[in-house]
Amino acid sequence: MPSAGGFAAYQKRAAAQTRTFYPGRPARCIACRHIEQALLEAEAARTDELLVTVAEALGRKGVKIVRTTLPSDFEAIEPIHRCVSGYEFARALSWERLEHQDKLSQSLVNGRMADGLTIKIEDYHKASTISTDFVRGSMRS
Repeated sequence: MPSAGGFAAYQKRAAAQTRTFYPGRPARCIACRHIEQALLEAEAARTDELLVTVAEALGRKGVKIVRTTLPSDFEAIEPIHRCVSGYEFARALSWERLEHQDKLSQSLVNGRMADGLTIKIEDYHKASTISTDFVRGSMRS
């Protein structure tokens, strides 16, 4: 979870992009308090504090805050996100991997990058479509 300041900076960039893509529509931002089970106990309270701090700051700036419950199919989004982000991550660092792999950490090369390179383009397109549809559905409210 980013710091409250980092999250606020992200929200500001997202708002600017939203105004660019959807002129005349209010900016929207989704903050999700979803933590993997292993971290749940240790991080849940701190995450809640950060989300409340950010929501209060945004509310003071006139942003409408809506608390909602994630749909039941949200749990299925994690492997989809991993597929999309892994595929894109491995390709975003293609030049570095091909030209300067010796300067990259082995955990990076043998971890997320290796995972991302195993993903077939058909699987990436399918996961990307599901992810986009999920976000569009979440942003309708």
